[in-house]
Amino acid sequence: MVDPICSHLLLEVTAAARTEHPAAGERLFSSPTQGREPEFEMDWVEFVQPDLQHLFQSALEVVDADLKGFPGTHSEEGATLSLAVARLELWIHALNQARLALVAVHGFSEEEMEDGFASEGSRRALVLFQVQFYGFLQECFLHELDGES
Repeated sequence: MVDPICSHLLLEVTAAARTEHPAAGERLFSSPTQGREPEFEMDWVEFVQPDLQHLFQSALEVVDADLKGFPGTHSEEGATLSLAVARLELWIHALNQARLALVAVHGFSEEEMEDGFASEGSRRALVLFQVQFYGFLQECFLHELDGES
């Protein structure tokens, strides 16, 4: 069962993963050599980055499809979400993309990430919780894929 707050955060995965914000785009498609090897950088942009973009987009499409109609039916304990094990790897990619984008856009420090507490404001604290929640889901999905449920 998924409680209302977590249901809302699930519905925000694709919005959080958007790369329109410069910081998110820079983080998700970061330079492999930080400009030290221009030729390699051009190959990266031409040959690797399109595959990454396709992977990210495919993962987000799967998440959107799986969340269509969610939360739908629910009880006092929360909503139910059933996911096919075969789709968990794409969920992991989408959640990772969302986490990386959120951290980049909101500029969380390593200390905040380690401590789990935002240094300011309730909105920032909610976004940090969102990052942590997505990480928890990734861990659960990885355990499921590894057969460690």
